[in-house]
Amino acid sequence: VAFNRTQKTRIIELLCAVGVTDAEVGYPAVSDEERRTISCIARESFPIRLHALCRLSRRDIDSALECGVSHLTVFVPTGRSAREALFGSLQLEGGIDTIRELVGYAVSQGAIVKFSCEHASQHWRGDPGLFSAYVAAYETGASTVSIPDTAGILLTDEVPLLLQKMRQHLTCDISVH
Repeated sequence: VAFNRTQKTRIIELLCAVGVTDAEVGYPAVSDEERRTISCIARESFPIRLHALCRLSRRDIDSALECGVSHLTVFVPTGRSAREALFGSLQLEGGIDTIRELVGYAVSQGAIVKFSCEHASQHWRGDPGLFSAYVAAYETGASTVSIPDTAGILLTDEVPLLLQKMRQHLTCDISVH
């Protein structure tokens, strides 16, 4: 689903009216129009923390910050082909230095970073590198880590187990979606 500027602005207004504190407003790397929309919404000074979605790349981070948002959701792929393309390795642990470098860069530019491993709910049992990635992001300045369950595969009794395992490694805020 792609919302235009008017629709996104109205959604933010409604979220503010019911007391929502944070909202992801867009993905600046998508298009020039998306960047203009995010910039316009950021200039409105809504009483809500606006987040922009970014891949783990300096270009995406810079693009989001140029839009005027201070909160970034930086994500890293966990799928096999995307991981190999980004890190030159199938192992997430192979990208730890990249995670440290780019999360650190975003923080050094004044961003408040939420770090997310794409499809983490599908990989948390079999990939120790997943937890290393979250720890690296947290140690480099991410204030929140996010566990996406986009595919909706986490079972109810697995959620506490996953969160307990995350708490063994992290003391920062953890979000789940």
